[in-house]
Amino acid sequence: MLIEKRKLTWSILLYSLLIYSVGLIMNEILDNEFFPWVKLFGVLFFVIALVLSDKGIFKKYTSYIILIFLLIVSVNLIRGDEFNIDSLRRVISTPSFFMPYLVPFILLILISQKDIPLILNGIYISGILYLIMIVLNWSNLTGTSFDMLELHNKFLSYSVTLLLFLLPLFNNKKKLVIVAIYLISFLFALYHARRNQIFTLSLSGIAAFYLYHKNSKFSVRTIMMAIFFTIIGCVAVLFQYTYNDLFVKKITQRLYEDTRSGVVENFWDDMTPIDLILGRGISGTYYCPTLSDVDTDINDMRGGIETGFLDIILDIGYIGLFIFLAMLLLAVYRGTFNSNNMLAKGFAAYLFIYLLELYPAGNPLFSLRFALVFIAISFCFNEEICQMDDEQLKQCLNENNI
Repeated sequence: MLIEKRKLTWSILLYSLLIYSVGLIMNEILDNEFFPWVKLFGVLFFVIALVLSDKGIFKKYTSYIILIFLLIVSVNLIRGDEFNIDSLRRVISTPSFFMPYLVPFILLILISQKDIPLILNGIYISGILYLIMIVLNWSNLTGTSFDMLELHNKFLSYSVTLLLFLLPLFNNKKKLVIVAIYLISFLFALYHARRNQIFTLSLSGIAAFYLYHKNSKFSVRTIMMAIFFTIIGCVAVLFQYTYNDLFVKKITQRLYEDTRSGVVENFWDDMTPIDLILGRGISGTYYCPTLSDVDTDINDMRGGIETGFLDIILDIGYIGLFIFLAMLLLAVYRGTFNSNNMLAKGFAAYLFIYLLELYPAGNPLFSLRFALVFIAISFCFNEEICQMDDEQLKQCLNENNI
């Protein structure tokens, strides 16, 4: 009965994030009154799953780090904003407001090896939804606007990079789908010359190749993967020569384009030492006369910044950022050096790439990708999971038809 309850709460939690993501994307496509309700249901289901889930905490020093971080998050959730109907509308409509700071409370949910198949299935479904959304929104994605690509990749396909690190665990059909999702995401990032996405997806591809090489028992697999990625590289070069104006020109134009320095300077100029240490809370803003935030009524005041670590500083300050980085680094270390299976090492790679991405992007969002950061931390801190070997891991997945 306890296991069934945990499966139910984990399912509700994961699929609530996907429901919200689909509602967010479809609302941008159709601008229909129905889809804000879809987002609302996603938010409500997430909160319900969080409340009903079985709670626990890790042993030893890791529990202190987690509890300090969650205390900082809790304080900043309740300071700096009025709880009224406008705030509630903003919670639902803006994936970077309030809800991302409920996501870290996933760290309190009990997790075990029995939850692994459910979580991996949820990520795979995210990838399938990505392919469906690509088909429904093809005209916009192949147009000149890159906003849609940001939504599709950051809310659906980025999470699938975790599965890319775990390819040996899947059958050939799923391997093909996972690699296809990755390549489509990467090609769209090239098409729109999105530097931060190219950076993140390139690192993910390199990490996936390394982990596949390390976890493959037969050298022929490594050779086949090398041939595969070589073919992909040749195809990419062919695309560059065939559609030079679409790929190479866009990338070379944007390579040295400065789109953020003015905003960053305004951020540092407006933040006081106390603001930098403690943050300004979830509704914190800063004076930025170069841009106006459409989400606020006060002109020239912005409620966010595209650089991930600065966005975190704005909300929870240096203290919150440093504790968050400490959790990430400790989880990466434990998953890489204190584990016996490819799952923990894959989660560690996922966290390390997210850590590097915090400079160009990596903003906290109410998304499966951001939730996986804290799920990955939980996995890497879990002794039971880290001590499993690959055979036990595969047996656990085979029993659940992964």
